[in-house]
Amino acid sequence: MISNYVIGISDDRGPLPSVENRAVAFLDILGFRNLSTKFLDDLNQCHALDLQMRHVEKILAGDVGIGTGLHAQLFSDAIIISTEAKPDSLIRLVFTLEALQCKLISVGIFIRGGLAIGRHFQTPRTMVSEGLIAAYELESQVSRFPRILVQAKEALSWR
Repeated sequence: MISNYVIGISDDRGPLPSVENRAVAFLDILGFRNLSTKFLDDLNQCHALDLQMRHVEKILAGDVGIGTGLHAQLFSDAIIISTEAKPDSLIRLVFTLEALQCKLISVGIFIRGGLAIGRHFQTPRTMVSEGLIAAYELESQVSRFPRILVQAKEALSWR
């Protein structure tokens, strides 16, 4: 187990979030290695990609009205989005995923992903999530084409 204490470091974080049941989407940008080479060879392409990712951030931040209540992280070739495991939140997440796919496809970027529900702990620095693991497994082991697979109905629970 990890110790709660490290010599010389005080715990001044305040209250920490708890483990909660959340819907988590793991999205992979397909062909990212080849895209990176193209982007790095042409600064205009880097700027165009940055502009598109700003639009993605606006969708995720709820600036267009559908992403409200979502937590999102973008890194390298992955996007992770989570929300409460409640019917209305899940519907907003599905609409957000659709908007993201449409926005990225319009500029020639395709994503593949998974959506699952599970126990989830997240801070700005740390994420431990059964939902993320299940969503990643859907993306990496089951989905072979640009699409977002949803965990089997029997596995979804609104605990």
